[in-house]
Parts: sequence; structure tokens; C-alpha cells
Amino acid sequence: MHSVIQLLRHTLKTLKHEHPEIEAASLRQDNAGCYHSVTMVSACRLMAEDAGIRVERVDFSDPQGGKGACDRKAATVKAHVRRFINEGHNVATAREFHDAMLSHRGINGVRVALATSSTDQSQQVEAPGRWEGISTINNFVYTGKNQVTVWKAFDTGPGKSVLWSRLQG
Repeated sequence: MHSVIQLLRHTLKTLKHEHPEIEAASLRQDNAGCYHSVTMVSACRLMAEDAGIRVERVDFSDPQGGKGACDRKAATVKAHVRRFINEGHNVATAREFHDAMLSHRGINGVRVALATSSTDQSQQVEAPGRWEGISTINNFVYTGKNQVTVWKAFDTGPGKSVLWSRLQG
């Protein structure tokens, strides 16, 4: 989980550096467990303090919705890495994966960065907690510092407001 949050933070910081006019972002993610958790949803809520871009909402794709755009791009990445391996290279470390991604002039529409994990605890933005049934919720809108509004299906009805204080511990 920590790696996913570090990658998100790096991406938002890079976007802010290259486009200082960006103030907010909306995330669309698949339903992988490393994304669909209280830790990730909490980290997104706190991301603006560190990255300079406020995450306004997080939407998880419908589990029955078929393959999304990221899955299609991942297939291209896998084929690119497979080609690199077939040429006799190893791809067993983050550095080797980085090098594989940049081989043959990289992949159109894919940017590559080698991010290292910070051991500085002040850089960690995730907030631990429990949220029973979070895996059944697909849409999160940060409606203030103290709450989030959630839906099981996109924009159906007014949603349910949840106080962050309820999730601590």
C-alpha cells in the first residue's frame, strides 16, 4: 500500500511542477485491493498538503465493467517488457523495469520515473482506520475536511456522508 501512495504522490507532485495551474484532480482506479482501501482513500484526502493538488474524488471502476483503458495500456507495457526480456535482459528489479520501459524509445503515451520510498515518517500521508464494507463502495467525493460522500453506484441519489472521525482507529 505504501508504494502505491508514494507513486500517487510522485505523480501529483510532478503534475503540479509541470502545470502549476492544476489545483484539483479526480482519480479513476480499478478495484485492486491495493487501491480500494481505507488507507488509500484517506491518503487521497490528505494528498493536497504534500503534493499541492487536491484530490476531489476517487472512482473505482465497476468490477463487472470489463477491461478499462489502464488494462489495455498494461497489456502494451507487458508486451514491451517481454520484448526486452527476449533480447536477453533481466527485469527483476525496479531499475531493470525502468530500463525496460525506456528501451526502444519507450512507449507512446507512457512516462516512466524511478521513485524511491521515503523513510521520513513526516512524508507519509495515509491515515489508518477501519471502514466496514469499503470494497462495495465505488465512488468517493471529498466534501470537506471532516467528511466524504460515497455511492455504491455512480451518482445515484444524494449519497451517504461519512465522518472521518468515525474511521479512526
